[in-house]
Amino acid sequence: MVTEWDAKMKISLLKGPSAAGLAIGAFFGNALVILLMVVLFIGMVARGRGYAGSWFLTAVLVLAGVAAAVAIVSNLLMNYWAVPREVRAGYTTNPRPHREVAYVDNKTGFVIRCVGEDLLSPDERKRRLALIRGGYAGSNGQSTERPND
Repeated sequence: MVTEWDAKMKISLLKGPSAAGLAIGAFFGNALVILLMVVLFIGMVARGRGYAGSWFLTAVLVLAGVAAAVAIVSNLLMNYWAVPREVRAGYTTNPRPHREVAYVDNKTGFVIRCVGEDLLSPDERKRRLALIRGGYAGSNGQSTERPND
């Protein structure tokens, strides 16, 4: 078992959406619901009555429902399909749970945290991602020199 992190370590990712990608979908779905609910509330207060009779407020309510459905489905898929699937494959794209498997970058497959390694501080996670995505590790897992800009 590898115990020391190296920017050249890479894992083959499974096909399909990653847990990290689904988490982003859930986050933005929830953010959109909150924004639309604020717009709906302000619109209803400004009108002095409910959303009925206003095509705009009705559309906002429908969009909020769609965004909520996207957030819920993304969250369910992430927790009950993607995360277990990734763990069975020996990695996770979620930074927090599952220290028993490697935490990898969901875009490149490069390892960010080794198996059993303590959770990373936000600064260390950013540093490692910068090394991985910044050109220090090539797409084939070989180290490459970053060109001088």
